[in-house]
Amino acid sequence: MWIDRLKELLAKDSINQEEYDEFIAIGNQLKSDSDLEKYQQLGEGIYLLLDPEVKVEDFWQISKLLI
Repeated sequence: MWIDRLKELLAKDSINQEEYDEFIAIGNQLKSDSDLEKYQQLGEGIYLLLDPEVKVEDFWQISKLLI
């Protein structure tokens, strides 16, 4: 399940570009408001774990859609 994968990512010390891209792909598949809300909450934690070289434009676009 997607939420389990995001929790696995949150347990890491840092998130690389490939993992971040996976995070974005998960968000692109979600449809329900409750799933999107959970995704946004977990995404805030994932954002804090990003390696400095990770490109984050997609996250900000998704975040704006969720608000």
